[in-house]
Amino acid sequence: YYAAEDDLEATDERDAWLAVAQFMVGNRKEGGRRLRSLQRTSLELRKQILDAADLASADSPEPKGEEDGQGKSVETASADKPVNVDELKRRVKRLGRLTARVAAAAAAVRGDAAAVEKHAKLADLDRLMQSQWLARAKNLEAAQKLAEDVVRGSRGEVLPLAVLTHILWQRDNKEEAKKRFEELRKVAH
Repeated sequence: YYAAEDDLEATDERDAWLAVAQFMVGNRKEGGRRLRSLQRTSLELRKQILDAADLASADSPEPKGEEDGQGKSVETASADKPVNVDELKRRVKRLGRLTARVAAAAAAVRGDAAAVEKHAKLADLDRLMQSQWLARAKNLEAAQKLAEDVVRGSRGEVLPLAVLTHILWQRDNKEEAKKRFEELRKVAH
């Protein structure tokens, strides 16, 4: 899968998932490098937003490239084309969620369940994935509770039952795991 070079949203998403994958397979160096790259991109975008604000507030009678007086599209000194400040802010916000997802994955690998919960909330992480990452961080009780909530909200789905079964097995709750596994077999057929 290769995102088009000009599709920044897809490129950011891909880079974040690659960073997650690197952490999950134990390659902390590469995962960290990719995380820092996302963070640098966010910082550069924030700099562009500040530069645009500086340009918009300059004493010039009519800033070049300004469309509506609210800074929605202003020209920066370093760019030939106007930048859309609102779009930059949206991308910074999206990058914040993506870096939080990567940080949650790194925390899961480190075994830091509190950091997983903190970053998962910021990342708006899928609850089932959060459950798996909490289990990896050895907070099996919270992982089980979250997985049970997901199972209740998604009757008839295989993946939530499979995750819950695995977590129950990890907690040495073999009887409940076997019961859920039988339920999983019925749903899967």
